[in-house]
Amino acid sequence: EHEGRDIRLSGVVAGLPQPYENGLRFEFAVEQADAAVPSKISLAWHAGQRPEEDDASPLLFLPSLHAGERWQLTVRLKRPHGNLNPHGFDYEAWLFERGLRATGYVRPSEGNRRLDAFVWRPAYVVERLRETIRERFRRTLPEQPYAGVLVALAVGDQRAIDGGQWQLFARTGISHLMSIS
Repeated sequence: EHEGRDIRLSGVVAGLPQPYENGLRFEFAVEQADAAVPSKISLAWHAGQRPEEDDASPLLFLPSLHAGERWQLTVRLKRPHGNLNPHGFDYEAWLFERGLRATGYVRPSEGNRRLDAFVWRPAYVVERLRETIRERFRRTLPEQPYAGVLVALAVGDQRAIDGGQWQLFARTGISHLMSIS
């Protein structure tokens, strides 16, 4: 019912924000919303995203986003969807396992703002600690190809491993070993 519409909500960044080539992806625990939305969603915040052609809104900026922060955001959501690919990664099942019942992206809005620097809950303390450790690895080992592997082993962030390395692990037969480690 609310797919494709702007929804204002507030909540907490519930996991490690994941940088990618066009912005950030993050899990968001919804606390309040203008519409009926799931309590946990997956969002993308695109850097330099152009709004619709008839929209005069400025380009989106990419904020410094951290686990445990409370934000007010305007988003567009949709039901989780992934391509059916036998023997391939099942994106819908992965979202379902993580309790993510919708995906979406942050829309340009003057009202997008951080409300609290940190929400003190045990899960958010753990996520902020994981993020701190990940960032220390990245600062200490910039441009090192193995930095993502060390991050994955230290804090369980497998998304820190480069796609090329995953291909190497697959060719050498150690993907499963890396995943369970």
